[in-house]
Amino acid sequence: MPPQVHARLLSLTHAHASAPDTGRPTPPARTTALDDDTPFAWQVLDADGRMLARSPNAPAVRLAERLVAGFVDGKGGWRLRCRMLDDGRWLIVGQETRERLEATLEVAGSTIAVALLASLAGLALLRWRLARETEPLAHLRDVLARYDPLHAEAAGRRLPPPALAELAPVHEAVQQLGDRLAAFAAAERAFSAHAAHALRTPLAGIDAQLAVAHREAPPALQPRLTRLRGATRRLSHVVAALLALFRSSSGTMKRMPVDVSALLERVPLEGLSVSIEGSVRPLADADLLAAALMNLLDNSARHGAAQVRVQVHASHVTLVDDGPGVSEERLTQLSQALEREASGQGLDAGPNAAATSTPTTAAGPAVRARTGLGLALADRVARAHGGRLELLAAQRGFAVRLWLQPPPAPGQGDAALTAAVEIEQRAEDHHA
Repeated sequence: MPPQVHARLLSLTHAHASAPDTGRPTPPARTTALDDDTPFAWQVLDADGRMLARSPNAPAVRLAERLVAGFVDGKGGWRLRCRMLDDGRWLIVGQETRERLEATLEVAGSTIAVALLASLAGLALLRWRLARETEPLAHLRDVLARYDPLHAEAAGRRLPPPALAELAPVHEAVQQLGDRLAAFAAAERAFSAHAAHALRTPLAGIDAQLAVAHREAPPALQPRLTRLRGATRRLSHVVAALLALFRSSSGTMKRMPVDVSALLERVPLEGLSVSIEGSVRPLADADLLAAALMNLLDNSARHGAAQVRVQVHASHVTLVDDGPGVSEERLTQLSQALEREASGQGLDAGPNAAATSTPTTAAGPAVRARTGLGLALADRVARAHGGRLELLAAQRGFAVRLWLQPPPAPGQGDAALTAAVEIEQRAEDHHA
């Protein structure tokens, strides 16, 4: 019971002191208001248990069946507190079960509300502290996402100082790993470039000797020598393309207006008819573009094409042949393989590979050896220019688009690309 309520009850009991016994009947107990919002009911009894006064919310009958000091349970679910006063009277204070339940729920609700607010405030503080403490890790994540160890020195993109002193060992370890990878890649490029250079002269000598042997050989051996010369020239094309790619990876690529017609005139195209449309001179590295076109045309020839239409634009070069082509499913597989190759996961499919029916596996180099390097090398050339190699859906034959600059966003140029391919195919059907 609150102290102020207890003091008030005591003052009321003194005001209702019992009168001397005159033998007359006891008058009814008077009701006295204590406080409108007091949740307790009270009764004042004389020494004989007769009611002298009560609160408005107390019943007219005595709450306690027997007068015992302390807490007792009364009728109708009352919880009572009985106390004998100094003059022998009794003070009974009680509260109903319903009121006790309401009071308990009110206290519990207030406690839960305070606890919830404190929890939310604590959670907000915890999130703020956590974000503040992990901010250096987020900064490190962004730095590592932009870090390219193979071009860090050329682009001046070595790792910056760490945002947190505790992360310095991590920065140092990543930087050392990047330096080792860059040194390994540089050594690999140098060896490959040296090997390709070393192969060019012997291949040229072999081709010259085969030309002489072809002229002097009997007619029965000439077809075999012709096929051998073709294989030697294809190997020379691959070596030339590799040399061009090594030069582009070293940062020495030179862009200039390229006459594609004049470029293709220098490319040996035995058994393949090539028609060129468009007089635009795209900005590109002539050697790289020649290597890419040479490999794409060689692929068309090796996979059964007899004619190839080359359409030249300022931003791209499109090639459509009349070969067997590939299915839509296989075209999707090839496109995904090129994306994996570009992201460093390995190419597991080659150009026009549907004719070989080779299943895709994780063994990228082995699959490439079976299907050829044409698409992979052409895609590398396109990406060296900032573009990519796009495989186009064609009703007949195989169609590719060599972007020499970043292609439009997906959905912005699809309709134009499809229309261009259809126009090329209709023109090809007309000539056929």
